[in-house]
Amino acid sequence: MADRNIEKALYGPSYLEVALGAILGIAVGVVAACLYFIFKPVEKVDKLPKTPVANVVYLVPGKEGSTKSKGWMEKQKNFIAGGEIIVREEELNAWGATLSDFKPVDPKAPVKPVVPPKAATPSKPGAPLVPEVEVKDVFFAAGAPNFSIKDHQLQIALICHLNYYGIGSDVWVKVTGRFTMSGENYTFTPEEYYFGSCPLHLIPGAPQFLTSQLISELKITDELQLAWSKVSQVTMDGDQLKIITKH
Repeated sequence: MADRNIEKALYGPSYLEVALGAILGIAVGVVAACLYFIFKPVEKVDKLPKTPVANVVYLVPGKEGSTKSKGWMEKQKNFIAGGEIIVREEELNAWGATLSDFKPVDPKAPVKPVVPPKAATPSKPGAPLVPEVEVKDVFFAAGAPNFSIKDHQLQIALICHLNYYGIGSDVWVKVTGRFTMSGENYTFTPEEYYFGSCPLHLIPGAPQFLTSQLISELKITDELQLAWSKVSQVTMDGDQLKIITKH
């Protein structure tokens, strides 16, 4: 051991130690950069600016909340039964609103005062107190997805709530892509995938990992998944999505 210390003092660190140090330094830098961009806010706008700001991720949400969304439940039944359906952005977003119970907090809404809970009281004299149930914050929650169709591409955007020991933050996920055949089934293939302002499509394996987490959080029924496995054609035109499924 003493000889090794003397050699290090005389000749410095070995090539292996230098390489490991460089790799660790790069890894720490990559993680720090990813965290910075993840929590960098996404600019939600009604339309893209004529001169976009460099390194800013813009989000133009799809249309929702109109009379054109009323037929989505009937079209969902037709999709499950098999056949041809054409759905608009409004109908997709009416369906998307049913996929999650998580409601993100609007940062512009006034903060309501926190009212301390009342102490539990026995229903009868001498009866034991009923302990209050402690509600735990979840580490990861996904909000309802918003859909937008433009230039033959589908944009899916939703808010994810991240919670770490009581420190919470809402982060936008924005995915843009097309439907392509994979084997015998149609799949949604992302071309751009942002987690916050972090471009996950540049990180191998990251989009697949986050997608699996999001799907597990959303309330997508087995019927819908089975119906999607029978899809034979998917096309997008204007703000409409045309899907043909086998009976």
